[in-house]
Amino acid sequence: MESILNHARSPRIISLAGQLSLPELATVIDGSRLFVGVDSVPMHMAAALGKDTVALFGPSKINEWRPWKTRYRLINAADYGPLIDPDAVTTATHERYLSHIPESAVLSACEELLANAPENA
Repeated sequence: MESILNHARSPRIISLAGQLSLPELATVIDGSRLFVGVDSVPMHMAAALGKDTVALFGPSKINEWRPWKTRYRLINAADYGPLIDPDAVTTATHERYLSHIPESAVLSACEELLANAPENA
């Protein structure tokens, strides 16, 4: 996250990680043009609110947990390095699989969604 923020060219791009309640988070997401995040509750909130979403997946059951009913780009860490079976992941798993995803892939997905956004977005 820090690396992405360090490369951001706009003071409007911020991280609120760990600073909001769920209702506050829903309000922030609802006011956004684009959501970037991992396969988590906030990602599902963004999809439910109809927000364009860049979803980063590590060892997960993508077909079960991908966003739906919204425009999205899914970036799978398995495309950039080996992953373990999703059923083998526990709180004791130390590997950070999302670090396999290059920043350029995330930025490219963001640019694509923003460039092709509907007129009323």
